[in-house]
Amino acid sequence: FSGLFAMHYKRLESDPDPSDATGPAILWLKAAGGEPAKLVNNGVTLWGPELDRWSFGVGVMLGTTEGGFLINLRGMFVLELPGPRILVFVKILVVQVMPDLKPGNDLTVGILGVIDLDIARRSFTLGIIVNLEIKEIVSLTVPVELFTKLDDLKNWHLYIGTFGAPASATVLDIVRGFGYVMIAGHEISGWPGYGELRNLPGIAMAAGIGASVVFGDESIGLYLKVSARADVAVSFSPRLFLVGRIQLDGELRLFIVSVGAHGRLDVEAPDPTYLTGEICGHVDFFFFSVE
Repeated sequence: FSGLFAMHYKRLESDPDPSDATGPAILWLKAAGGEPAKLVNNGVTLWGPELDRWSFGVGVMLGTTEGGFLINLRGMFVLELPGPRILVFVKILVVQVMPDLKPGNDLTVGILGVIDLDIARRSFTLGIIVNLEIKEIVSLTVPVELFTKLDDLKNWHLYIGTFGAPASATVLDIVRGFGYVMIAGHEISGWPGYGELRNLPGIAMAAGIGASVVFGDESIGLYLKVSARADVAVSFSPRLFLVGRIQLDGELRLFIVSVGAHGRLDVEAPDPTYLTGEICGHVDFFFFSVE
């Protein structure tokens, strides 16, 4: 068990960013490396002195290993005054030796979690970041946040990634993908999926998925690159409204020659309904280009 501590300190959180998939508390825990009792981590100051602030905390560390399987957990309960504000920080690390893979390609799963009950702001937040990695094969990061205002139950959201900080995956360092799902009971602000910033009022949902594949070396100008993405948003209040966009891009570059194409399809419905799109190809060679 880690010891009980009391400090004239406050946590140095950054200001919230609406495009972040998780709130400041779990981003702070990530900066702390999952160890909230640290004052400084990798040059980042986590706690700062302030005369009218108190922080009380007690934590636990648990671990087990058996047959190449390792699990360890760090947890801490923190009470911040004034407020009061109650936080529960959790870090879980799971490592599994995989006999079918070459040495060093073990499966690693890391989970950071925060429960944040802020009485002064009348808000409750549950934040989770999941990282999964098999070295040199695949890596996956999924941020999740559930938020609600206790004095306004219509003001809530569930984010699995956001348009600004989506869930991401990399496979064999060749395929890179992303995705997000945002559901809100109040509003989704600044959604950019239709080529312009839009606010989606009332109960709303926005989702997106995309991937890119690169063969070759972009730094020397010899590569084939293909990418695709789709974004869609739906608002149910004050009326049903749907908007979406699909994009495709591709380029073959042979040092001084580039051949490529891109396409886009936009949809807006139901009153009125629009369906617009374009497809374009290009050839670039030295000092001339045709599109």
